[in-house]
Amino acid sequence: MLDIGGLVAARRRHPYANTRLWRQLNALLTGIFDNVDLLIFFAGAPFIHSRVDNARGLRALDLFRRVVRRHMADLAVHDKSAFSDNFGKTLSAFASIRALKKLHPLAEDMYGLRYLDFLYLQILACRRELSGERLIVEVTWNEPGLFEDVCRLPNSCIILILHSRFPHGTRALSYSRKRLAVVGAYPDRILQFYKENKINNPEDIEIIPVNRETLLTLTKVAQKNKAIICSPDLVNPKTGRLDLLSIGMFQLAKYANVPLYFFDFCIDDNCLLRGFIKGPVDCAAGPVKAAEEFVSFCQSISGRTLTIIESKYN
Repeated sequence: MLDIGGLVAARRRHPYANTRLWRQLNALLTGIFDNVDLLIFFAGAPFIHSRVDNARGLRALDLFRRVVRRHMADLAVHDKSAFSDNFGKTLSAFASIRALKKLHPLAEDMYGLRYLDFLYLQILACRRELSGERLIVEVTWNEPGLFEDVCRLPNSCIILILHSRFPHGTRALSYSRKRLAVVGAYPDRILQFYKENKINNPEDIEIIPVNRETLLTLTKVAQKNKAIICSPDLVNPKTGRLDLLSIGMFQLAKYANVPLYFFDFCIDDNCLLRGFIKGPVDCAAGPVKAAEEFVSFCQSISGRTLTIIESKYN
């Protein structure tokens, strides 16, 4: 990959870098490159209007990220705070880019995200690639009082959060006094991920590996007055996407008789990161009923479509 950071630094040193004419010329050239990329992509598939195969979806995703990186480099020349102080404004500007709008329905998306959420995730990934930095965006909660109630719970609870690559919920909870436990397949990777994303005291979070004894371990953890965080969505072996939902944690909530809460996040029309909470959810009607509520909740917030799988897969 080209040294984008070096190119940006060189462009900043140019004597005309901050002139209006220079910016307009850069914007024109960037738009031309975007259109050329689109023409090349669609020339091979003029009648494709949605994701039809993984190979083409990956090509569209790669092109989507290329356009994002190009505009990020262009913006970074004259606005060093575009991805820190003015991120909402920056995200709004990126959302209006024609090439990105065209490519989103075609790009491979293992989460099945809406446009603004997908764009947000790709900007995070590209920013890390280009600068090594992870963007930290503050959450605006729809019910801050309910979030405080969760943090003040004297006993254990279970918190189900989609988007395992979005650490917003865990980060917010880590700054409360509530002790935390997290379910994850790769404990070492999770700890490193938490450190990179400024989770408070990540070493104090108990990380529970996924194996045959996970539910038994969680039953014991539920007696330690901790908030147990889990992303219950699973990879579909047929599609390669996270569109399956395990009911294991819903079973645990009913068996251990602990409060169950749902968290989900989305970028709203004003390009603000919104956090939504539902709970405590009644599991008396059974884990499947609670799982159906979770599917409905996530569909209404982030648009995720999930299929509940039987307990034998847990």
